[in-house]
Amino acid sequence: MFGKNRKIDSLKNTAYSARKKIMSDVVSRIEPLKSKTVYEKERPIKSHVYNLTRFISVGNFAGKKKMAVFALAAVLIVSGAWLFLEKFSWLTLKITPHQEFLKEEVILKGKKDGLSADRQSLFDFPVETIGFKITEKDFRPATGEEEIKEKARGQIVIYNAFSPENQVLVKRTRFETPDGKIYRIPGQITVPGAEIKDGKIIPSSVETEVFADQPGEEYNIGLADFTIPGFKGTARYSKFYARSKTPMEGGFTGTARVVSDKDAEEAKISLKNKLAEKINQEYKKQIPEDLILLEGASEISYEEAVFTPTIGKKSDNLATDLTANFNGILIKKEYFSKALVKAYLGFDSINSAAAANLDQINKNVISRDFEKGEIVLKINNVHLAWHFDELGLKNDLLTKDEPFNEIFKVYDKIERAELIFWPSWWRKIPNSADRIKIKIVFDSF
Repeated sequence: MFGKNRKIDSLKNTAYSARKKIMSDVVSRIEPLKSKTVYEKERPIKSHVYNLTRFISVGNFAGKKKMAVFALAAVLIVSGAWLFLEKFSWLTLKITPHQEFLKEEVILKGKKDGLSADRQSLFDFPVETIGFKITEKDFRPATGEEEIKEKARGQIVIYNAFSPENQVLVKRTRFETPDGKIYRIPGQITVPGAEIKDGKIIPSSVETEVFADQPGEEYNIGLADFTIPGFKGTARYSKFYARSKTPMEGGFTGTARVVSDKDAEEAKISLKNKLAEKINQEYKKQIPEDLILLEGASEISYEEAVFTPTIGKKSDNLATDLTANFNGILIKKEYFSKALVKAYLGFDSINSAAAANLDQINKNVISRDFEKGEIVLKINNVHLAWHFDELGLKNDLLTKDEPFNEIFKVYDKIERAELIFWPSWWRKIPNSADRIKIKIVFDSF
């Protein structure tokens, strides 16, 4: 008596499978679930009902109250679930567009600052260049052993207190310490003339390297004064002299640890491996996601390795510096795709399709010039996919009260469509385009 009379239209095909169904065998058969519930107006309570209340016991009234509470709770739960689904349900459209696979070979040319594929140009697409250098160091013990003879070396300052005229000292001029040790200059030098001021001579000077006349550790000495034996017996002997700028070091005779060719080669190999890894990491960080670096479109070159000390020199350790230079030519995916569409379909189709799976296209670098920023490619096995209006499709699904297959018929570049609802049993189009996701499905080559 207190309930509501409800009339429910019969629904056909309400048992939907939760499995995924593709457009070809589902969309043509399924229309959106149109549940329509009709509620009749509540009938007015007649006056005689009031008189019947005297027959209703207190216990029955309490039971009816509990039932009303449960009914209200059920209504709230159902309403909440409905609102949740209205707000959080979503639809995924797996769309397979029209596609073509082309095996014909074409030649494409790219140039830095060249025009893009949608303009007339001698080049098919613009490119960008990338270049940087990285230096790496290696330290390792020297493993070679040799019988060696090395002469001590150091720096001296030569003074001219003789006259204001320059004095030329020939290559291998001798300099002698007070205890008779001889050191020589490696090349000819000129000692500038002294300055005459107020009738007095102010000595001039010049710095140079000297080496010991003989190998051996006895020539390793501290700071000392030197004379020039060649001037002995002349007035110049006491007026031309030298003083140490640094100690004399490095004199040695005997078996010693030296830097071998093997040490140097192993150091270079180790450094090249480290540099290749670092360059690989670095260029990936520098290349934006919309650019690609094709195989064969880059190179790594190495500068001359610097060994300290040099090969064959006495040392317990070897330090090596090696610099690698990286150069590459980058292609923007958008322009490359347009160049492919233009090459295969013609200029008028540039905006109608795009290259799919760029990584799977055969791309051979015929030539490259990093300095000019030019590259020539031979291309085949190209996979093209046609565009369709994604925003328009979403809008049609949201606004048109038509079967799905009728909506998709308008989009002639769509070959197949699969609708995946979440939850799977909620067959209602979401009320927001943000909750309709489109996933493009590409065929295999």
